[in-house]
Amino acid sequence: MKKVLKLLLRALIGLFFIGAFAQYASVTSYDSNYKKRVPKVNFTDWATLLRKNTSVLGTIDYSGFKKDKDIFERFIKEMSTTKITNKWTQSERKAYWINTYNAFSVKLITDNFPLKNINEISKPFKQKFFEINGTMMSLKDIEDILKEFEDPRVLLVLNRNSISGVRLIKRAYNANELDELLDKRIRLFINNKEKNQITESRIRLSPIFKIYEKEIKKYNGSLKKFLNSYSDIVIEKQKISYNEFKKRINSYQAYGE
Repeated sequence: MKKVLKLLLRALIGLFFIGAFAQYASVTSYDSNYKKRVPKVNFTDWATLLRKNTSVLGTIDYSGFKKDKDIFERFIKEMSTTKITNKWTQSERKAYWINTYNAFSVKLITDNFPLKNINEISKPFKQKFFEINGTMMSLKDIEDILKEFEDPRVLLVLNRNSISGVRLIKRAYNANELDELLDKRIRLFINNKEKNQITESRIRLSPIFKIYEKEIKKYNGSLKKFLNSYSDIVIEKQKISYNEFKKRINSYQAYGE
């Protein structure tokens, strides 16, 4: 009887320690995964501004950004003082620079609003009008940084302040689902007949593809190969030409709304 009791006691003690260890391991695993999901930068303000001041068609209410100046300036300040470290993943870096470019491109128009043509601003892409960690920068500077990632998608989704570009979406880019979102945006852009006319006999593309043709060929082998990754129509021997770049800004006012 004593032997039976000892065996039962040992079994109960063993179960207690196994249960305790399992609970600890579960908590440790949860904490580790949680830390991985915490974003390096809080894009909540930017997402709020985009939801409020952009349309599903990609047009922008710059007057709305002016009214939301406090929130906009708070986000701009966060972008300006964020320090990227070697602990950042490539997706985190991409998301930061895409959102930073798009935010400052909107700020450029907002600060000079009202206007209807991007050329009303002197050297809009090369003008050093904002600061990142003590260094004055231009939109072109951020564009050059993004080129180093060897991913044409991050260049194509930049807001170029014109109706010829990719639509500015009603949300911020984030690292956790960046690849999925970039693929979705590029697929929608390529198959948007207002931007690109792709048929079995001919192809007329947005001038944005001409701007980044060199990078696309360098990282993907050829422009047609890149397009075929997203196009609903197979691209083979069709001749490629480009639409004229429209410099009218992508705003409600420019559309007469």
